[in-house]
Amino acid sequence: MREEKAPVKKPKGGPRPVISMRLLIGTQDHQVRTLLDTSCSIPLINQKTAKRLGIALQKHDQMIAIENFTGQTVEGAGQY
Repeated sequence: MREEKAPVKKPKGGPRPVISMRLLIGTQDHQVRTLLDTSCSIPLINQKTAKRLGIALQKHDQMIAIENFTGQTVEGAGQY
């Protein structure tokens, strides 16, 4: 008996708007992939990318709640 795979669902809003951007840190110029999110109220950067680029992180005394597009809190976001 062969197991059937569920069909892959396409995003409802179309493909993700990912573009290549330059991130300038002091005199260093880095090429990074960026997800454009028109409903985002603050800019965010992935911790792994920040570490790779040598961006210093500062831990907040109180974690800032960051929500995704459905209004759910994003686990681990807003700590730095």
